[in-house]
Amino acid sequence: MKLRKFIANLVCVFIPTRKIRHSVRYSLSGQKKRDAAKKELEKQAYLKLKQEWLKHTGGQKLLPARFEKYDLVFGIGANCQVRRYLDIYKLTQFSTPLDWTNGLPPLNYKQSADLYRDTKFKEKINFVCNNFAGYYESQDMRLWADDIVLGQIHHQVVNIKTQITFRHIFPIDISMEQFLPQFCDIMARRAKRLTNAIENSDKILIVWMHRVFDHRDWADKPVPDQDIKNAVKKLNKRFPGKKFDLVFFEHDGYKDKFEYEKQEVAPGAYRILSNHWCTASEYGYKYTFLNLPFYTPSLCIAEALDNISLTGKKVVD
Repeated sequence: MKLRKFIANLVCVFIPTRKIRHSVRYSLSGQKKRDAAKKELEKQAYLKLKQEWLKHTGGQKLLPARFEKYDLVFGIGANCQVRRYLDIYKLTQFSTPLDWTNGLPPLNYKQSADLYRDTKFKEKINFVCNNFAGYYESQDMRLWADDIVLGQIHHQVVNIKTQITFRHIFPIDISMEQFLPQFCDIMARRAKRLTNAIENSDKILIVWMHRVFDHRDWADKPVPDQDIKNAVKKLNKRFPGKKFDLVFFEHDGYKDKFEYEKQEVAPGAYRILSNHWCTASEYGYKYTFLNLPFYTPSLCIAEALDNISLTGKKVVD
């Protein structure tokens, strides 16, 4: 693997265009093949969970919201996990400006059990409704930290006005300032595409999700009921005639792996509380990220996402 990376880096020295260079390095290094294999393993882990669910519940079906099929599905946080899960179930049609985003953690976040991160759901809904004006202004961006995820290093960047953080988009091989014009172009393209897709859809599902790992320093604050109710009103006002569903998968460490609670907060908006941390190794696969021996997804999320699909309607050009 080291030899493949060396050859890939050597070849890329002679490629002037960064985007092409990244694509070539990704393929030649074998990372593309490894990522595909990892996604397949994740899917198999979910299938194991689903079979266990069906066996235990006698075929009970869990729908995350009102409908089984949607023209458009996209995530709105709390963090990177939601996009990852939608990818596994082939519910992702394109990248959106909301992928890989969260709120900036408060000071001493990891040292105090009384501090929780605001995931900026309310602000993100406002941006969806105003065509993302002010979401990615270059003068508001600041370097927050460097992040290593699955062996890949990225700059973590924060919008100092909105306190929304962006991960997995700023590459490490150039400075944040150099990449900012390209970042703004990417965000503008994704914002236009998402807005057009909503306009061209009839049924839309928006997904919010707690992380699957029960770690203190990853404790994201659940979205308040009133923010959810306001979001439903704003979406319906901005996009009249559309049927919006919102689902919030929330972690409840006191529930067992088959137990869940579904709460309707507003018409079409639901919380599903379940245990996102299953330690049984038979449901996982070898995954060394964060020094955890196995990656074990939530059984309830596996069942819910497997019961929805896309209508196949063309919502983007």
